[in-house]
Amino acid sequence: MPLARFVLLLVFAIKISIDDIRFHKIYNKDLFLFLLILLCDSILCGDLIPQMLSVLNLFAIIIPFALFGILSTKKIGIGAGDVKLLMVLTFGFVGAQFQQIEIYFLSLWCALTLQMCLHYLFKRKFSSSVAMAPSIFFGLGLYLYAPMRLLLPQ
Repeated sequence: MPLARFVLLLVFAIKISIDDIRFHKIYNKDLFLFLLILLCDSILCGDLIPQMLSVLNLFAIIIPFALFGILSTKKIGIGAGDVKLLMVLTFGFVGAQFQQIEIYFLSLWCALTLQMCLHYLFKRKFSSSVAMAPSIFFGLGLYLYAPMRLLLPQ
């Protein structure tokens, strides 16, 4: 990954994660600015179509989880801000093949499991509301830099 994209990811990861931890809210203005910068980068690099396909693939997978959270009478499930963050990150950093999205979900699952275990160790209880943005960014880092990524055909 080029240094500029890495710095961009790091800046937005810190900003969005802090807001999610403090306020349990992912602001649309941050996501829109992040998407706009990634969109300009993808147009300049000429890989807009594959990135759009990866978002459509992820959308087909994640929409049942989002609908479950919306239709549930209790406040459970994944929030709308988390879904939008996943879409923006998938657009900018995850490939369009199903195997790549599958590895991204495995990385995300590992990050969320680690976050829940750490939360339980420190608080000695499970929380009903979890800020998922740090885990989403950590899962993306695992996807981009962990050895699992080497299994994908280049």
